[in-house]
Amino acid sequence: MRRNTSAIGTTTSIAVSAITAARQRGVDIWTESCAHQLCLTQDDMAQDTRLKWNPPTRDRESVEELWKLLADGQIHAIGSDHAPRHRSKKTGTVWEASNGVP
Repeated sequence: MRRNTSAIGTTTSIAVSAITAARQRGVDIWTESCAHQLCLTQDDMAQDTRLKWNPPTRDRESVEELWKLLADGQIHAIGSDHAPRHRSKKTGTVWEASNGVP
């Protein structure tokens, strides 16, 4: 039986490169990143716990690399990473707030 594998929420070029290499070897796998991972950086977070999610927001260089990989067809889909959290769960320090978008 052939299985299609999904790598969701991909946020680093290292992960995308590994997935691309696997595809070149014939592995049936595709990758997805998320809109917020393509539009926000660590600079945007600046201790704002509303922007805490997993995987974490990356630096500007990493985000720019994701855009290149998307344009090159190595990222196959953009998802929402829908994981809502009530605003009350997003307060406190970055260590106390839960992952997810309010």
